[in-house]
Amino acid sequence: MGQVSNQPTEDEWLDLLRPFDPWNRRALLGIFALFGIPPTLLDIGSGTGAMVEFARVLGIEAVGVDQIAKPPDYRTDLATPLDLARQFAYVLCLETAEHIPEMYAETFVANIAHHVIEGGLLIFSAASPGQAGNGHVHLKGADYWRTMFWGRKLLYREDMTIKLKLAWQLIPMPMMWLAANCQVFSKPIQEDPA
Repeated sequence: MGQVSNQPTEDEWLDLLRPFDPWNRRALLGIFALFGIPPTLLDIGSGTGAMVEFARVLGIEAVGVDQIAKPPDYRTDLATPLDLARQFAYVLCLETAEHIPEMYAETFVANIAHHVIEGGLLIFSAASPGQAGNGHVHLKGADYWRTMFWGRKLLYREDMTIKLKLAWQLIPMPMMWLAANCQVFSKPIQEDPA
């Protein structure tokens, strides 16, 4: 007997996500307006690829990773180890973590942290406890994620987080959860011990 899944099919995911594409592009512009346009960007949990494609239009070397990604981006299970053999100035992971079962959270966080270059930023959001949504299996508060990223040498930036929350609140978008859930982290440049 086959296993029954409560997860949407690939086509169902795309149909659910596409209406948010214009709003995702606006959210991305908010990031760039606040923190600058990076030379490189990785979107982990890129969905339809709207943010990645828009970043490319702006001249950014952008890569998307998702279980439904289309070439030239990378299709993968985000609960498994990931190494793209490079790092990025900005790594985005927006409203994806809640779809990864808790038993794979360490791997998921390691994948994200590994791809942030020294001096780079992670812009992260994850559904909080009680937040409804399709395929939500792992709802944790902001402190949980901060602790996980702290263990991977990513520093929570309250100053940058507040600015992004305010900017996203000003965009009249239907995804009000983005402003509520966002957190910004930086990866410090390691001092040369010599």
